[in-house]
Amino acid sequence: MMSAIGRGTLERDDLLEIYRGRCYILKQRKGVAMAFSKQHFDRVAALAREYGATRLILFGSAVDHPETARDLDFACDGVPGWKLYELAARLENELNVPLDLIPLQPPSRFTQHIERQGRELL
Repeated sequence: MMSAIGRGTLERDDLLEIYRGRCYILKQRKGVAMAFSKQHFDRVAALAREYGATRLILFGSAVDHPETARDLDFACDGVPGWKLYELAARLENELNVPLDLIPLQPPSRFTQHIERQGRELL
């Protein structure tokens, strides 16, 4: 079986495994509650637009309680492949907050739940 690098392109499953590993590392850093403001969300939306995002949804604890959330959780549409992970890294570095960024496509029960319960930023 050829590796993702050997094929020259990364498949969705390869990207998800990389992302899951990255999320695990980020979750190890979580623990201190942070207050997130409208400025944080505006900056996230602006950066997401730069990467071509057509939709951006905030979900998780920061939707209802931004003052006590420990991280930011976003679902995004319109940012393909590796660009999604580049965006996640840039957001984390610029905002200096742990965050999770997941793709909205392909649709799943989880992403449908996010679309119903989350807060659209784009």
